[in-house]
Formats: sequence, C-alpha cells, structure tokens
Amino acid sequence: MVVAALVLACLFAWYRRAPTGARIRAMVGNPVLAEAVGIRTRELARNTFITGTALAGVAGVMAAPLTPVEPFMGLTFIVNSFFALVVGGMGTVSGLFAGATIIGGLQSVLSAAVSPTSAYIAMLFVSILFLWQRPRGLFPRP
Repeated sequence: MVVAALVLACLFAWYRRAPTGARIRAMVGNPVLAEAVGIRTRELARNTFITGTALAGVAGVMAAPLTPVEPFMGLTFIVNSFFALVVGGMGTVSGLFAGATIIGGLQSVLSAAVSPTSAYIAMLFVSILFLWQRPRGLFPRP
C-alpha cells in the first residue's frame, strides 16, 4: 500500500507541476488548439498510453504475490474501476478518489457483512443509480 500511495503521489505531482503534465492537460482539454500551439498530440498520446501501461504492469507485479495469477484475473479490477469511474466522474483526481472510496468501501463492508455476491449486486445498483441520476458522476470535469 505504501508503494502504491508513493507512486500515486509522484504521478499526481508530476501531472500537476511538470511541463509534460501541462501539455497532457492541454491536449485533453482541447486537442485541436493544443496541436495549433505546437504540441505533438499523437506523440504525447502515445507516450501517455505507454506510461499508463507501464504503471498497470507495476500494479500487476505488486498484486501477483497477493492473488493467484490466472488469465482473467484483471477482469474484477476492470469492472470495479468502471464502477468507480461512473460514481466519481471522469477526468478529475477528486472524482477518482471519491468513486474508489465509495465503491471500495461498499464492496468491503458488504462482502464482510453479507456476501461477495451481494456486494457486487450493490455496486452494480449504485452505478446504475449514478448513471440515471448523475450521469457525469460526483466530480465531473468542468
């Protein structure tokens, strides 16, 4: 957990303070304008994807000793990440934290109190409610 928190803190600081982070934010906000001011958006998007893939690899290496390694082991993480994205909203770090806290807390409490299946059903129900009532999530991108 300490390594994950450290990697997340470093990534957040880099995204907020480094010139590359500013270029990424510009590209996400308005790709045409970013291209017009000289940002090579195709190269930047490729490098951002490579960085995200490398971080996913680090997460897999960190998770491998804790869980059995099998071909579809990431499916549960992908579904939970999607639920957190729906609840928190896309494009903001505060939305990421809020969605992960709500979905992770709901899953942990209900899995311990009732059953993992009930927790999964509750997460699905909460996600459907958010898609219906707040389709942009709790903290949508401005």
